[in-house]
Amino acid sequence: MNNCKICVKQQSYDPYFVMEQDSFVIYHAPIEKQLVGYLYVEPKRHVESWGPLYSNKGLFLSALCRIISFNDEVCR
Repeated sequence: MNNCKICVKQQSYDPYFVMEQDSFVIYHAPIEKQLVGYLYVEPKRHVESWGPLYSNKGLFLSALCRIISFNDEVCR
């Protein structure tokens, strides 16, 4: 989508990029937001809502578990 802020952001350099996992990209919250440790989990493909991501619940939950595990290891 041309006017989707998330799609545009993912196509350019973002200093808050943390990692990429299957169907998701993870970013740390911008410093000016003062949300230390807060992560944004964004789908790689354009979706209008989270609903389409649940069509394959196993894949969605598996990806989220890997993201949480990675974040837990990094924060130690």
